[in-house]
Amino acid sequence: FFIRANPKGVIYERWRHIHGCARFFNAVRDTVTDKFVMTYKAGEPKPAKLPGAAK
Repeated sequence: FFIRANPKGVIYERWRHIHGCARFFNAVRDTVTDKFVMTYKAGEPKPAKLPGAAK
């Protein structure tokens, strides 16, 4: 059992596709809606801009 801060908004997380290929990937997720904003491969840097972000 883990107790962590759960800030509202967009966070960067590392996930593992347990029920499929078992590979790790990075995800950008909105904690308010619990929806993924985007995913990107493990080992890649965080994206400079998020899709749909203001210019």
